[in-house]
Amino acid sequence: MNISQEKMTFLTANYGLSPEQIEAFHEAYQHAYYSMAPEIEYAWEEGGHFPENPESAMIECLVDADRLEQYILDYMDWCFDFHMKMELAHDLLEIPMPEYCIEYLKSQGKTCWMLAK
Repeated sequence: MNISQEKMTFLTANYGLSPEQIEAFHEAYQHAYYSMAPEIEYAWEEGGHFPENPESAMIECLVDADRLEQYILDYMDWCFDFHMKMELAHDLLEIPMPEYCIEYLKSQGKTCWMLAK
């Protein structure tokens, strides 16, 4: 993962994770994406579902329901109870967050990378 020191400092402070956990999350997301995204997109197409924001919808699909568990060795130790998975994924990928994610971060006293920079 190629991430600036400034962004990593922001992410660790904002999300309360270590750089190693952020890297593990990013790698897990990438593995899950390449493993599951084509099938998810196919299911959307077959079902006639065309998300308003496909990138955000894909993030939601991949981080929901513990789909990253098989890609993070110590998932149950820290990631299972981490409740800002969607927000972290948006920040890592620099994809604009849906408003409800921004509002959730605000309710937790947090912000997002794209608003902070």
